[in-house]
Amino acid sequence: MIQVSKDGSWLCYSSGHNPHLVHLLCIVRFITEQNGSSDSISTAHTRQEQENELDEKSDTVVIDCVAVILSLRISEDGCFVFVNTRPFLDDSYKPPFKVPPEHLPAPDISTKVQLQVWEISSRTKVMTLTGHRGFTTKECPFLLFTDEGGHTRNTTAAGNQNAGADAAIVFSRDYICSGSECAAVHIWHLRHQRLITMLSGGHTDVVNSVSWNRHVDAMLASASDDQTVCIWGSRKTQVKHCQLL
Repeated sequence: MIQVSKDGSWLCYSSGHNPHLVHLLCIVRFITEQNGSSDSISTAHTRQEQENELDEKSDTVVIDCVAVILSLRISEDGCFVFVNTRPFLDDSYKPPFKVPPEHLPAPDISTKVQLQVWEISSRTKVMTLTGHRGFTTKECPFLLFTDEGGHTRNTTAAGNQNAGADAAIVFSRDYICSGSECAAVHIWHLRHQRLITMLSGGHTDVVNSVSWNRHVDAMLASASDDQTVCIWGSRKTQVKHCQLL
């Protein structure tokens, strides 16, 4: 999984030692260089040896989420990255490895999904949202994607730069939603760090992807393995279904 922030300043992607160990969140700051008459964008390609420590020369950091990464999404203002994860249940994946990392078996993972929220500029985890679950096997966990929604605020990366876990965090949107394996859409209030509702009854299988309407705050769409798309709205709006081709 990989995503670039809307302003083009940051690149976030997931990585790991093998397909069963995709547990590393990689954050890269794009460096704009003057090259003749045009600008060129370059990034560092080397992974730093010490994880969770900024390499000032490469502007690259690798964070161990201590969990299988199911999806990641950069916030609209480019200040945060939302990472859906299923935590490891043991420490067997941690170095030093007894066997080559590429030959390691899939580690046991929790059925409790955690939505980790990382502040990009400080590489700090500011909160962990819980309440949704995953039941698929450790060899093939489902991908569960997220999206922001609600009222839009004008925020800047500079305004959030020093906002640590104990400080007031300002988000550009009020809510974050996620799909789940229990056929429901989960919605959290970011400022209050609480699961506020579960939208159920529209799907009969895993909800993989969600997307918020950027023009109608109270409307979002969800897609499921039951081959349908649901459009969710306020109580005045009925749930609509679209059959996928």
